[in-house]
Amino acid sequence: MAWAAVVSFILAPDLIRLISAPPGGTSPSAPSATSTLPARLADLHLMDYVPSDAAWTYMWTRWKPTHVEEDFARIKAIGANSVRLNIEPSTFGYPRPTAAMTDELASAIKSAAAHDLTVQLTLFDWWSAYKDTSGGDQWVRALLAPYQSDSEISFIDVKNEIDPSDASAMTWLEHELPVVKQVAGSVPVTVSVTGPNILGNLASVRGQLAGEQPDFYDIHYYDQAEHALATFQQAKSLVTPLPLFIGETGKTTGEDAPFNGDFLVGNGTDVADWTLVRADNDATPAWDATVGHDAAGSVRLSHTGTSADGNPAYVATPVVQPTSAGQTFEMTAWAKGDNATGENRIAICWFDVDDNYLSETDSPILPTGTTDWHWLTVTSKSPSGAAYELSYLKSGGNTGTVYFDDVTFAEEG
Repeated sequence: MAWAAVVSFILAPDLIRLISAPPGGTSPSAPSATSTLPARLADLHLMDYVPSDAAWTYMWTRWKPTHVEEDFARIKAIGANSVRLNIEPSTFGYPRPTAAMTDELASAIKSAAAHDLTVQLTLFDWWSAYKDTSGGDQWVRALLAPYQSDSEISFIDVKNEIDPSDASAMTWLEHELPVVKQVAGSVPVTVSVTGPNILGNLASVRGQLAGEQPDFYDIHYYDQAEHALATFQQAKSLVTPLPLFIGETGKTTGEDAPFNGDFLVGNGTDVADWTLVRADNDATPAWDATVGHDAAGSVRLSHTGTSADGNPAYVATPVVQPTSAGQTFEMTAWAKGDNATGENRIAICWFDVDDNYLSETDSPILPTGTTDWHWLTVTSKSPSGAAYELSYLKSGGNTGTVYFDDVTFAEEG
């Protein structure tokens, strides 16, 4: 069995905290219902869940309680303390849920509690009958009544990723949100949005819900990694004084491969996790499946020119990004030359939130000629105004060939 993992954050006033499993530590307990809302959200280690062999609606229509129980044990073991379950009216029965479906939901919540996991409920999944507010009200009351003020429910999302440009959806949400909050009791209720234009969508939803706000807002971010922190900070400002929860971000587990710093994955000039920039007509960049430092696989740059705009390079966006000025980061790589000339090195380059170049720090130049593997390293402090950095493998004025392999990037200290 397997499940979908969701990295979650909570951004409340004066609080930016990554929710993740403690490496090598014990699994956290479910947040206390007596804590403040920001504290409760900050203590959530939330994982989205569907069984690998019964995704989405099949979780309920092909109900396998033993498999769910086993999965919840695994989820707890890796450090989570809450799971998200999606509820589809078309599957559960509408406007009144069937006894069979509500029994399955009760069983899932009971299984989660047995493993010290709370449950986040996402309502009205795969649903768009926005004009039927009466049926929606009946469905919500029947589904949620057993869980009013239930400490086993971490929070409730009225509908996954509401579309603020859909007037019918927003009119429905304005009606349904207070209904859900009333039935939920002390269980927090949220409204989630996503991109594109995630900040515009968030501002639009908040503005249209002026009369009845959720307890907090939830954003699902899948845009560029280098813009994530700045986006989260702007989103926090948009919803203050309400807390902001980042309920989804990153990649699905199916794509969650390690960073391709050892260049095991490539094809021609295309290299996974790396982008080729400023390659002039004479340059011959490529992924090399035969040459490598520790194992076969590297990138090579040959016959590179020079330009005022910068030299040809392979560029990657590190996962680790700055949160304040003055943080120190280190980039390392192994490089070797084959009749290499010119300047072949690695670099850390800094950019602001609007993608404007700020500064860079370069490593020493690889010795010219034909060389064995050399270890290149560069450290750099994030300058004021830096939103993100990029890692560069650069070659300029090189009539020969340079190979790069086994790249690392990390914050020092």
